Amino acid sequence: MLFIYFMLSFKNETISYLISLKKLIKVSILFLFISPAFSQNGESLKVADINRTETPPVIDGDINDEVWESATIINDFIQIDPAYLTEPTEKSTFYITYDSDFLYVAARLEDSDPSAIIARVMTHNTGVITDDLIGVRLDPFNQKTSGYSFWLNAIGTRQESIFDTKTTNNSNWNGIWYAQSQITEWGWSAEMAIPFKSINFDPNNADWGFNFVRLIRRKNERIGWNEYDRNFNLDSFGVVKGFNDINQGLGLDIIPSISLKQNKDFARNKNESSVEPSADIFYKFNPTLTGVLTLNTDFSDTEVDNRQLNLTRFSLFFPEKRDFFLQDMDIFNFANYDQWNRNANPFFTRKIGLSAKGQPIDINSGIKLTGRSGPWNVGILGIQQDADESIDKTDIFVARVMANVLDESNLGLLFTSGNPRSNLDNKVAGLDFRYRNTSILSSKLVHADLWYTASDTSGVDKEQDTLGASFGIQGEDGFRGKIEHEVVEKNYNPALGFVNRKNYKRLRSWAGYRKNFNNHPWLRSAEMFWSTQTHDNNQTGELESYYNFLRPIRIITRAGHNYSTAVNRKTEVLTESFEVSKGVIIPVGSYTYDDWEVSADFSQNSAFSPMIVIKGGDFFNGKRNDVEATLRWRPSSKFSLSSSLKNYDVDLPAGNFTTRLFQLSSNYNFTNRLYLYASVQYDNTSSTVGLNTRLRFNREAGEDFYIVFDHNANTLDSFSRFNSTYSQFSLKYSKTFRY
Repeated sequence: MLFIYFMLSFKNETISYLISLKKLIKVSILFLFISPAFSQNGESLKVADINRTETPPVIDGDINDEVWESATIINDFIQIDPAYLTEPTEKSTFYITYDSDFLYVAARLEDSDPSAIIARVMTHNTGVITDDLIGVRLDPFNQKTSGYSFWLNAIGTRQESIFDTKTTNNSNWNGIWYAQSQITEWGWSAEMAIPFKSINFDPNNADWGFNFVRLIRRKNERIGWNEYDRNFNLDSFGVVKGFNDINQGLGLDIIPSISLKQNKDFARNKNESSVEPSADIFYKFNPTLTGVLTLNTDFSDTEVDNRQLNLTRFSLFFPEKRDFFLQDMDIFNFANYDQWNRNANPFFTRKIGLSAKGQPIDINSGIKLTGRSGPWNVGILGIQQDADESIDKTDIFVARVMANVLDESNLGLLFTSGNPRSNLDNKVAGLDFRYRNTSILSSKLVHADLWYTASDTSGVDKEQDTLGASFGIQGEDGFRGKIEHEVVEKNYNPALGFVNRKNYKRLRSWAGYRKNFNNHPWLRSAEMFWSTQTHDNNQTGELESYYNFLRPIRIITRAGHNYSTAVNRKTEVLTESFEVSKGVIIPVGSYTYDDWEVSADFSQNSAFSPMIVIKGGDFFNGKRNDVEATLRWRPSSKFSLSSSLKNYDVDLPAGNFTTRLFQLSSNYNFTNRLYLYASVQYDNTSSTVGLNTRLRFNREAGEDFYIVFDHNANTLDSFSRFNSTYSQFSLKYSKTFRY
């Protein structure tokens, strides 16, 4: 109803786009009638029955507890890489059981050479994918739209993530669960206990989506229980049946925290000290509906953003890292905005609590309600953001309703209200239909998307809408491709979304072909890829941008090394001059230019693993040469070091310049619960160096103590002097009380 009310409140000039919306709905309904003929039958999915236990195991990595003797055994694994659909080279056995409070998982992971097991990562939620590991992936609603992943390496380091989409994971999510592992004379063993209070589920649904994964890193061998097209995504999950009488207690989590901060603004010679209590309260109204209340929200323990270089006319995208916004964010995802198509997304949480310059703005309070019931998925978000400079206090509201239709598709509505970076009122409404089918083509995902959004900003009467559609075929072997078209009008303004370009018609198409080799002595896969995209002015139809990208070859070896080469042709039509660097201006005109690149990314199986990308060619009316290099060194499980350099040399008639970004980070683990992280970033565009250090003590899951120090300084006289600009020292303690 919110959506209908909002659309009816639009000015008369938007009626033509309401007609487009009606057309979109008609096409969506047409899909609903046509698609059942191609619904997935699920015959290839594996099924297991889970046994209940009344005696919980001791989670210490030793799998000799008697409870595992009566647990359900999963041992019918297949190899996915490098030899697709063959027997794994090592034997793996998983055991699963549960009681009222926990899902329990154990694993016996045999290895013909235990001394070769790779286990270097000790930091929680940090890149265990480079080690030998196991994964348990859950879809408690068994709807293939949301899920959780729990990863564990051979020395007991945990990493968890949630599915942003059917195929992408966000590892910034932090959930409470328990696990240990041990390296033995026959391989390694592992145990997990996942509290039902940490995940959302439907108590009336006894059948859960499940998958089990193992990675043998030195062989780059992936094995799994169930797979689809060489992947372990939601579409590939098997089913575990028999969950009943699961206890979520009161469904109440109270997470109080306190932060002590000392800030110094060197330019104004101003010192500020503060003691800031805050609290997050999670309450499950029922097992499928969760409410979150945040008070005086504090994000001081959130990692700093990695800096990026920008030689384009358009602003850059930075990912969300704050826990409050990551929780259940898959419900709020709209259409199919991904890493290749982020512009015009109507809802992007980094617009909340951050200024346009990326500085924190206080969130006085916030509430989030998310839930799933049958085919329905519902999300509501309300935030009160404090005033910032000339911007008044802002009330923010977001509502999302999505219905699962067919076997794998969904139809949804989105509504947003609020403008955190302006005092002008702003609202956005949108409709999206996402079609997914894994049964039409063997080992291929057929997908299509339709979306329509309309914004309403005070003082703006027309041309505030977007309309888009896409169709694609995705697969890990053989052909894959996609075509998409989108129109973004010149006044489209989602105040809670991400937009770095407007007033265009965009057409993008891409195609690729991959060949995987099961028995080649050193080659794992080879592929080629081609993509083209045009942006035409939405009003005049004239070309604004064009690119044609070709990667004729990309190979991945059995050792895990990745080599590729590419060529690219671009056209940019500038109707306004563009200052690409300070004092270097590219004049109005049409520019067509070519560039090339070669890259090599060496496997992280070894302690030392470099990566290098070299680019060269034309750039507008001049030349450009780029070097990007990364050196990764992990000599032991306690210490790691990574450094990267991006160096862009540009030679233009208006002037020459070099843009440079240097990043250095290190991590030292005293134990897998106590670690020290430090990073330094410098770029010569801002001529600032930033230091971030974080000491974290995770006494147990749900209890954290942080010591964080940030310091920024301007560099002077070629690093001979530093002029400090800002520093912050903070202590933060938080603990979860679960009832």
